[in-house]
Amino acid sequence: MNRLTLVTFNIQQAMQFSPKRLHLRSVCSALRSLKVDIVLLQEVWIRDGSTFKEMLGGEFQQWKCAEYAEHAQLFGGHQGNAILSTFPLLFKEAIPFSTFHRQPRAMLHVDLALNDTSCSVYNVHLGLGAQERQAQADQLIDVLKRHPLTSPLLLGGDFNDWRRKLSPQFKEGLGLTEAFLKKMGRHARSFPARLPILPLDRMYTRNIQVLESQILKGHPWRHLSDHRPYLIHITHPG
Repeated sequence: MNRLTLVTFNIQQAMQFSPKRLHLRSVCSALRSLKVDIVLLQEVWIRDGSTFKEMLGGEFQQWKCAEYAEHAQLFGGHQGNAILSTFPLLFKEAIPFSTFHRQPRAMLHVDLALNDTSCSVYNVHLGLGAQERQAQADQLIDVLKRHPLTSPLLLGGDFNDWRRKLSPQFKEGLGLTEAFLKKMGRHARSFPARLPILPLDRMYTRNIQVLESQILKGHPWRHLSDHRPYLIHITHPG
């Protein structure tokens, strides 16, 4: 059985770390030690005049796909979402979905070549307001409806959905199943890192068999961000 490892991780812009580029490399190095195949990162900070791959430094060499999508300007740089993968990139797009004049947001979509099949992967970071999140969820459903119902699909990231409103909508509208919810009967608590009580981070799948799902504990994860990484093991969709 071909087993793949996927992680979603909000790395909090690395604002408390200096220099930030070294923190990004530390995050990727820690994930690489787990032999992760696909990584979804939120709140990735990129210094003005630099690129995501330059910020990764030598860590860039470990990935066949290293894609970043900016969605907000910050002092001295900008932030966005990133996807890393050991599988080659077939397609990439960044889709803005800002609403209510709040902080700009965007979803990063890539199609990855998994041997004899492809898998569509979406990385999102939804807003803090309930109305904002709902409008973004509605847009997400509209966008993801374009994918064939028989193709592998993964939607992950930081949904800020501590009230647990979105999973039933994604199930009904898209046939997506939340990995931890299906395995454990509840959403995974991933925030704050030192004592996780809120279920902010999610992994939704379709036509993908999830073997295991967990929130990573202990060193170094509780020190790398204010979120904990969320990891799932799946069977190879191909």
